[in-house]
Amino acid sequence: MTIFSDSLRAFLKPVVPFLDDAEVSEVLINGPREVFVERRGKLERTSAVFTEDGLLAAARNMAQFVGRPLSEERPRLDARLPDGSRIHVVLPPVARNGTTVAIRKFSPDKLTVSDLIARGSMTAEVARFLEAAVRAKLNIVVAGGTGSGKTSLLNALATFIPEDERILTIEDSAELQLRKPHVVAFESRPPDRNGKGAIDMGELLHSALRLRPDRIVVGEVRGLCLLSGVELPLIAVRAQVASAIGLVVCCARLADGSRKVTDVAEVLPLDERGEHRVQELWKFASSGRSADGAVQGRLSATGATPRCQAKLDAVGFSDAESTQRAQHPLGSESRG
Repeated sequence: MTIFSDSLRAFLKPVVPFLDDAEVSEVLINGPREVFVERRGKLERTSAVFTEDGLLAAARNMAQFVGRPLSEERPRLDARLPDGSRIHVVLPPVARNGTTVAIRKFSPDKLTVSDLIARGSMTAEVARFLEAAVRAKLNIVVAGGTGSGKTSLLNALATFIPEDERILTIEDSAELQLRKPHVVAFESRPPDRNGKGAIDMGELLHSALRLRPDRIVVGEVRGLCLLSGVELPLIAVRAQVASAIGLVVCCARLADGSRKVTDVAEVLPLDERGEHRVQELWKFASSGRSADGAVQGRLSATGATPRCQAKLDAVGFSDAESTQRAQHPLGSESRG
């Protein structure tokens, strides 16, 4: 099955070979004469070129394909194609290089926890801990930059959710692939050509809470305030955040293109000054590069005992000493 309809592929002819290449995950068009691809985690410049009119026509065809406005008045388009691929378009003069397009290809084969361990993205020890955290219903935030592997990790962690639980997902652009028997998926909607009909993630969360969820899984969040319209003192907001989040798992794309879990931290109560505190449980430390340029390093336990250990014990996680195995414990608490 092709990624796009035949007509859309015709407009994108210069980059069709990359769209069909299983090793290419993203196509980045920085104007008509500059095309990059991400292949196996690394950016490569290609020899592909468009004409200015041809690239603009391709952008407009994509907008038409998804039924979204794209014009001088609305020069930005963020959408999902029927196959799940994500596109983002910015027109000139906002895009100074010319029409700019990013196509993030959809992969039907999601990575499993075993895949992430085999690739060195995280250790089996960390995976066992996160499995216990999911089963204990700790609230987990997966954080990281663009292309750092957040969605892949979130998909993998969701496999730990018991089969008999009802899951509601909320996303700005559908990317999650939760292969569970009881999943209700919500996707936000931008305004139509008349500026009406928008449904944001905050509204979807309100609906989700009324639909008897056992779990709510929220996809990538950009610029969202779920408490919009609620005026609270800063200290109250911080206290709510600290009480609502149990763990933060940080992901990063390293210089060699590999994606790794770089930190697992527990969110602690606010300190006496009302500042956030976290206790690092695992931290990745780089030790240099191998002969072939691969980043070397280790995701090591800090030696800190999780404050949530009682909740983990309740779901049968008896490996309480796992975070205390580091031969060289790191500093475990930081403030922000």
